[in-house]
Amino acid sequence: MTGASSHMTGNLSLLCGLRDVIGCPVRLPDGKQLMANKEGTVTLDGGLKVENVLYVPTLSCNLLSISQLTNETNCVVYFTNNLCVMQDCTSKMLIGVGEQRDGLYFFKGIRSEKAHKANGTCELNLWHQRMGHPSFKVTKLASNMRCDSDILKNKPCDVCLRAKQTRGVFPLSTNNAGGSFELIHCDLWGPIELPLLVVLHIF
Repeated sequence: MTGASSHMTGNLSLLCGLRDVIGCPVRLPDGKQLMANKEGTVTLDGGLKVENVLYVPTLSCNLLSISQLTNETNCVVYFTNNLCVMQDCTSKMLIGVGEQRDGLYFFKGIRSEKAHKANGTCELNLWHQRMGHPSFKVTKLASNMRCDSDILKNKPCDVCLRAKQTRGVFPLSTNNAGGSFELIHCDLWGPIELPLLVVLHIF
C-alpha cells in the first residue's frame, strides 16, 4: 500500500474484466516513465475486490493506492508505525491488514474462517433447557424438530422434576371479591427446598 495516485500491477494474470484505456503515463521513483494501456479488477486475499487497477508492463510489484482505495471502496484505513488496518465503514468489519517493511505496507487479506465439519443433531433436551424448560411437546413444536416420541419418554428433565415436586396443593378459598382489585390472586412458589450457596431459602 502506497501513496501512489492509482492501483498498479505488472502481473496481467491478476486482472479480471480487462479493458483498454488511453495511454496513461506512470512516473517511477527513479525518474523513469512507463505507459499503462489496460486496467481491470483484482480480487485480493480475503475476497476484497479492487477495481480500476492499471496494468503497467515491466512493473515488478503490485501497488495499492490509499487515496483510490478510500475513494472507491467503502472503507477507512488506520496507520501505526508498524501496520495499517482497513475497516469497512458500514459493517465495521476488518477487511485487510498491512505490515510495514522497509517503508512500505504489505497487504494481508483477512480470510474467513470455515468449519470443515459440523454436526447437526436433534438435541431436543438442549432446546428444552434453552427455552426455559417448557413441556417437550411445546419445545418440539417451537423448534420444528423431527424427533422420535420414544426419545421424549426416556429422557426426563431433572430440573423440571425438582421444580414441580416442590409445589403444594392450592387450598380452596371462600373469599369473593365484590369489585375490581379487591382480591388479588398470586401464584407464589416456594420456599425452595434446595438452599442456595449462601444457605438461603427463596420464594
